[in-house]
Amino acid sequence: MPRHTLRAGSTAVAVGLLTLGATPVGHADEAPETLKFSDYGKTVEVKPYTDYDYTGALATSAVNTGAQPLKDFKVTIDASAFQGQLSLSASDVPSPCVSKSESVLVCDSEKLDDGRPVPPGRHMRGIGFGLRTLPAARPGFSGQIRISAEKNGTVIGKTEIKTAVADIGPITDREGQGVSGVKPGAVLGTTAGFTQYSARGLDGVYVSASLSPGLSFTKEFSNCEYGDVGYGSGARCYVETPVEPGHAYDVDSFPFKVDGTALAEGWGVTVHAESSSSPKLSHSHRGDGPQLKLTERPSGPGDLRQGGASGSVGVDNTSDLQVLGAVVDGKAGQVVRAKLGVRNNGAAVLRQWFGSDPGDDPGVIVQVTVPPGTTAVDVPDRCKADGLPTSEPGHRVYWCYQDLYDTYFEVGQLTPYDFGLRIDKPSALAPGSVKLTRPKSDDNNKNNTAAVIVTVDGKLGDGSSPAPGGGSTGGSTGGSGSTGGTGSTTGGQDSAGASAAGGAGTPAPDHAPQGSMASTGSGPVAWYAAGAAVVLAVGAALFIAARRRRTS
Repeated sequence: MPRHTLRAGSTAVAVGLLTLGATPVGHADEAPETLKFSDYGKTVEVKPYTDYDYTGALATSAVNTGAQPLKDFKVTIDASAFQGQLSLSASDVPSPCVSKSESVLVCDSEKLDDGRPVPPGRHMRGIGFGLRTLPAARPGFSGQIRISAEKNGTVIGKTEIKTAVADIGPITDREGQGVSGVKPGAVLGTTAGFTQYSARGLDGVYVSASLSPGLSFTKEFSNCEYGDVGYGSGARCYVETPVEPGHAYDVDSFPFKVDGTALAEGWGVTVHAESSSSPKLSHSHRGDGPQLKLTERPSGPGDLRQGGASGSVGVDNTSDLQVLGAVVDGKAGQVVRAKLGVRNNGAAVLRQWFGSDPGDDPGVIVQVTVPPGTTAVDVPDRCKADGLPTSEPGHRVYWCYQDLYDTYFEVGQLTPYDFGLRIDKPSALAPGSVKLTRPKSDDNNKNNTAAVIVTVDGKLGDGSSPAPGGGSTGGSTGGSGSTGGTGSTTGGQDSAGASAAGGAGTPAPDHAPQGSMASTGSGPVAWYAAGAAVVLAVGAALFIAARRRRTS
């Protein structure tokens, strides 16, 4: 073929390709975005704690902004900027992603939503991934996690996530172990250590210690203040010792004694870079002993844990909770006051709540069954109707709790439950009951149930007198009803009256709240195909013309 013919043909093909916007083959090209990724808009800090599976758990999602359903694409998550700092792994189980290296994940759309295409205007299923710090990670190191989607070698969407290795400061890396079977009077101590996880050093650190009410400090350091922290005793200290970046230190032990009221106790030690992070003390005083010190640990950092160091102390001690019933008398239609309650007879102080917040996982629950023939018209706020989160009147069974703001149930403390009971049907009067349902048992179960008896002229519904309670009095006289009914509070003990009620001594129903307070068109492909046909036709015409010229 003559050169001028070849040049003309090549020029026509090139013009056609340029007109169509075609690109050379061999690298992923960019097209108008059809997958619009979500923008985090803030820096994600990856923390080095070892007590979580993924310390930087993230997810990415994108919406199909095109006009056609989208399928057969891949999403790449690239953390190569953090080589040697962070590791990248899939966090979904099962995951649509495969690890190509410690820093790269490739995720196949065929494994997203069972391979279903992403319709226009809809989001693809989110892809979860995790970032973990490596031992050589440098606090404060920052960069970008790059995320891109590709289809047939063309980039159809991308985004970046600003990421940094967190610069935290002191992090707990050594803590104590729980002990049990300890006798009152024993002397123990705390165990705590930390790593300075920061790019900067400190001139000193603030150390705080706290003890539950059954424990007390036996030595007070002179660089510490001691006082009440609201749930026991505490110390606030400043240790003026240089703390180097990345170095590990142990904190001197705080010795403490196990008191006579101890049962399920605990201690905590925290280390801070700022004084504002330390708990506030009331009735504080300065210690007069030696100084609290830090000792650098030659072995280096341990496992980095979130929060402070802590330890539990289980004490070999006794506990006795006693419920208080009542016997009240009145007339038909009258409202009588039944003053019920639960008292801690000791010897141990008990926890009111075992959850992270007041009202979570109560330590003491009392079930009150209203006597037949009466209606509860006035119910204490701390008592919730069976199956309901409220104290509304008119129900047969109530679950009663402790004060939300009392952390501990002190020895000798009485929690009252004052019910207003209206006598509606004297002929049906029968004993109700008050029963301790949590804890399930203590060292004296005989006083965990008591009767609630309402009479008219001293008689129950069948005209008989109530059976004697057999228990000691609660130490106070029951309140008068609003219309003159009177009564007395009786100590908790199984009695004939309680047995007659049928409610006392029976297990709590399965639905009773035990764990917490009762409920406390055509697209661009078609255009490219048409354009390709035109280019081929032009080339063929030029080739035929050249052959005819040679033949002639």
